[in-house]
Amino acid sequence: MNNKSEYSSVKLIRHPLLWIIIWTVIIYIHVFNGDFLNWDDRFFIENKYVENLNWHNVKLLLNPVNPVETGNMYHPILFLSLSFDFYLWHLNPFGFHLSNFIMFLINIFFIYLVTMKLFNEKFIASMTALLFAIHPVHVEPVGWISARTFLLAGMFSFMSFYFFIDSFKDTYRYVRYSCSVILYICALLSQPVVMFYPVLLVFYLYYFPSGIDIKKGFYKVLSVIPYCMSVIAYMAVLYFSNAQRTCDLTDFTIYDKIFTAIVIFSRYMKLLLWPSRLCILYTVNIAESFHDYSIIISIISVLLFFSFVIYGFLKDRQLLFPLIWFAIFYMPVSNMFIFLDFSMADRYIYIASFGIYLLFSLICHRLLMRKTEILKLSIYGVLIIIISAFSVMTCNRVNVWQNSFNLWSDTVKKSPFYAYAHLGLGIEYDKKGMTDEAIREYEKVIELDPDSVKGHMNLSACYYSKKCYDMAILHSKKALTIEPSLVLARNFLYNSYTGKIKDMAGSKEKFLNISMEMDKYMLLGRKFKEEDNKDLAINEFIKALNLNPFCEQACYNLGLLYMEKGDKKKGQKFLLYLLELYPDRKEDVKKLLDDFQ
Repeated sequence: MNNKSEYSSVKLIRHPLLWIIIWTVIIYIHVFNGDFLNWDDRFFIENKYVENLNWHNVKLLLNPVNPVETGNMYHPILFLSLSFDFYLWHLNPFGFHLSNFIMFLINIFFIYLVTMKLFNEKFIASMTALLFAIHPVHVEPVGWISARTFLLAGMFSFMSFYFFIDSFKDTYRYVRYSCSVILYICALLSQPVVMFYPVLLVFYLYYFPSGIDIKKGFYKVLSVIPYCMSVIAYMAVLYFSNAQRTCDLTDFTIYDKIFTAIVIFSRYMKLLLWPSRLCILYTVNIAESFHDYSIIISIISVLLFFSFVIYGFLKDRQLLFPLIWFAIFYMPVSNMFIFLDFSMADRYIYIASFGIYLLFSLICHRLLMRKTEILKLSIYGVLIIIISAFSVMTCNRVNVWQNSFNLWSDTVKKSPFYAYAHLGLGIEYDKKGMTDEAIREYEKVIELDPDSVKGHMNLSACYYSKKCYDMAILHSKKALTIEPSLVLARNFLYNSYTGKIKDMAGSKEKFLNISMEMDKYMLLGRKFKEEDNKDLAINEFIKALNLNPFCEQACYNLGLLYMEKGDKKKGQKFLLYLLELYPDRKEDVKKLLDDFQ
């Protein structure tokens, strides 16, 4: 008994998967020190449906009609997992990062099992799992709590595929098959990038041997029908629950869609082969013609990929499988079928990347099977360099995702023309009390996006804190011009005017006296207005306006009274002054002017 136990322990210690997991923990160790990010972690976590884990909220999370979130997707599994984390950890980010990392390890575990099922070769399975574990492109879904949706979709997809392969055994066949279908439904409810998964199953049934007779076409079709029905049901839910969710890029031409997919394909390939300059916001420029060198390179890369597919189809089905896997999981994130928040992102390629790692591992294994020692040494040397380089890159990338300041600082360096990146960095400077640096970033936001309401609002707040009331008023007005219903901008504008009056008064006592005097004149003005004594009312409102040149009600009442007296010139003068002070009163002023035409 002791010998058997010792043998099992030695076998476990020698198992490559154990060392892959240990190495993954080492290079990701700092992910547990990460904080919530100011991108949208708070939107997902500080959510009334997430904060209270009870049966009522679970039903609401599962209900596609319920406005749990905004956007084009329906992924209740994500919110259920976040709700469970909140129940355990409240607002401790460690617990949320721990859950993300555990899901990542489960992905690695099932990647190893699936690869062993397909090829029954430890080197291929180990190398594929290791590359998946250490590739820096995966730091985004692991380090960013809101990107958990891709970890969940990947985890359920790998598990589903494993049980699907295993369902061809004689024992518990239908139990395994049922588990596969249920897990796929969970993957769909996590992230719809797995929508073409049934195509992968059809390919597997036709090109890989199994333990039962599947020569009859009807059986092949029958075994995939539940997966196809799940996709149809999911898409129907999206369509009938909220039309906005099913935005299918109708604003883009077929040309735009195809060329975007081609350009992004080559960009993703570059990132997977050598992941330098990873970023959360990529600039994707669609070439206007075939004369652009970038589109030529992109088309060449797509043609090479299809050449490999054709070669695999005709000569080598083992090499064909990883290519098909990549294509199936790339298509949903190619911008051709579903609407995505960004043209490309590291997290989008999370599941598809398995195909590239598997292809690389297969090629390395075949080269190592040759008898040439020099070739073997060269392959091992290349693998050591790749593993070392990827591990270092991943460690560095984990540090970038530690907090919002690191993340946006890195993004501004790599994508300086994204207004959103400067906005994020400005917010972090603001939190640190570095107002001048925050203003610099917000000014850059306005330069890149003149209609950025958040940019103008944040600039107004910064200038107000520095008592630069004129600049605060300017940007509050611009924010109200863009979005007249913005209450916060109106409050900033009012506070900035109040601050300016305090400065004009020179002391707190004088400011209080001015306020009391102005309130007295306003009360008298309203009294005379009710008594239909227009001249006396106008005199009182003018006195109030002289004390406070930014008084909204005084301006409005003066405009109205002069219009009622028939002095349209003076009435328009005060109404236009009101509009200059408060741009959000545009509709009121327009209605008043129309009434007195």
